[in-house]
Amino acid sequence: MWTSTPLGKVIGQVWSTASSPGRFAKVGDTRVSRGEAMRQAARAAAATIQPALQQRLLAVYGSDWLAAVNERRRREGYPPGRGLDDHRFCLFVFGHDPATVRWAEEDWRRSARQLGALSNSVVHDETLTPADEDRAQSIARAMHGWTFEGPSAVSGKDVRSELRVPAGKAAFGGVVEVKLTERSANGRLFTVKVRLPIGVTSGQLLKVPGRGAPGTGGGPNGDLYLRIRVEP
Repeated sequence: MWTSTPLGKVIGQVWSTASSPGRFAKVGDTRVSRGEAMRQAARAAAATIQPALQQRLLAVYGSDWLAAVNERRRREGYPPGRGLDDHRFCLFVFGHDPATVRWAEEDWRRSARQLGALSNSVVHDETLTPADEDRAQSIARAMHGWTFEGPSAVSGKDVRSELRVPAGKAAFGGVVEVKLTERSANGRLFTVKVRLPIGVTSGQLLKVPGRGAPGTGGGPNGDLYLRIRVEP
């Protein structure tokens, strides 16, 4: 659920004088352009959303969530994002990606879309009307204090699989690739590179830390265990 947090005071401070006449707003003791005030509000809102959103994306798409999100963006004609640290990308994902449907209230998703669009207008040097300013102020006030009280951190489950190794590779060691199916909603295949020590034998168990199932609520990933089978 989403509840109150002191971050609302930050957004409130940014917008406290943004509706005054002229092209500038006062944030603290600094006089800044309305575009910068809007940017600061968008950044504050994205900072509130980011931790819970990242955990949600990990739970739905797995560790390769960024590639999954960007693939959808590509199909819809948008450029790829670099990560949730980009406030505009964060607002876009929260407002548009299917992973947030029924996880976040639709009013919150709509607010994120609107604030993201206004932030994009600033980047593209589009003229902001008084109506835009009023709408941004209204959204920022509505977003006061959003925070997600998610589940406690839970470690991901360990994954166990068999690794068939040619006799030559077993004798001399080296790097092999292991193809596994990700245990997430999309069940995609992914590849793990494993360095074999010299002289591995059938029945030996190799541990690859952190390459098991993803954790939830900020918990660590599980480990991957590979049972060796040496083949002629």
